[in-house]
Amino acid sequence: MTTKRPLARRPRVTRAKGTPRGPRQWLQLVYQIPSEPSRHRVFIWRRVKALGALYLRDGVCIAPDRPVVREALQTLLNELRAFGSWGDLFELSLDPPQRGAYVEALNARRDEEYGEVLEDAARLAARIERHLLQRDYAFQEVEELDEELQKLRRWRDKVARRDFFQCARAGEGEGALRRCAAELERFERAVVKEGEDRQAGRVAAAAPRRAGRASLSRLQAP
Repeated sequence: MTTKRPLARRPRVTRAKGTPRGPRQWLQLVYQIPSEPSRHRVFIWRRVKALGALYLRDGVCIAPDRPVVREALQTLLNELRAFGSWGDLFELSLDPPQRGAYVEALNARRDEEYGEVLEDAARLAARIERHLLQRDYAFQEVEELDEELQKLRRWRDKVARRDFFQCARAGEGEGALRRCAAELERFERAVVKEGEDRQAGRVAAAAPRRAGRASLSRLQAP
């Protein structure tokens, strides 16, 4: 059974006595927005997706009641009204079967997103390995690879922020990024060593020439 009641218009909501807190409490955003201009619909859709809410159907989405989620949905509701659209926010008290179904659906989406992180991390690790095998040592490559790693970290952090229930693959993403970081560190050490070896080789090659010039100068001295 689902108990549903609208929130007050203020961001801070006075809840009725006896309304349950905790894992059974969810928030539902219901809205209607004109098809034109389409940028308004796209804007709202992206914001809902970025938050990690679950769309039940067009214009109806649900998410667990967390302070950051409540604040974000209230902001989104205000933006809908600024567009001249209609929207409302409701508190839901779900029974265990309903809650379980929503948690499973949200976890499935986060699993997909973590899977994308893992695929990108695997490609990055393979790219680093190719540079090591080919001895393609250049500081520019280190910088580009590090930039790719930071992008992956930011993507993983976004997924983690909307992973409300710690889905099965939550730890895999972080583990893959740690392995990429370790491989990148190994590659950077190799690049630094290669640079040092080249510098040492140039110094060693220049030493006989300097010695020869010094000898010639002594011979030519009056």
